[in-house]
Amino acid sequence: MSYTHLRFALWLAEAHLCRGDRTSARPLIENILNTSRQTGYLHLEGVALWLMADCLCTEAPGTAAAYVEAALQVLDQVGARNDLAKAMVTKAALRRTAEDFVTARELLNQAHAIFKALGTRGEPVRVKAALVALDQAGSNCVSAA
Repeated sequence: MSYTHLRFALWLAEAHLCRGDRTSARPLIENILNTSRQTGYLHLEGVALWLMADCLCTEAPGTAAAYVEAALQVLDQVGARNDLAKAMVTKAALRRTAEDFVTARELLNQAHAIFKALGTRGEPVRVKAALVALDQAGSNCVSAA
């Protein structure tokens, strides 16, 4: 696969995930991950690692955590700040699921700062919504205790 084909396949996989279709996204992501590793496209590998983490968040959070950590390392290494912030949001979702609200909030705040500094459209709104949901989840846990 050429770089351009891989890039479009990543966008397609991300679109599948945005609409909740993990079944369609996963084989695309696996193929992109394998191909990017073989061809040495490190940035695309980092994005594929993030997408795989996002894909596995609900069904296999432990595996997803390993993928997101690898994604964070690669994306930081290549300086892909926007994608790094997206991976931080995924890690925050995993931390929220584990009821680690402090770390989740820190990650979301860091991601929000990156998105704002880069002028990213759309993502700051999603992060703000995640922060509101985090506040609600945290208050529900406190009142349930």
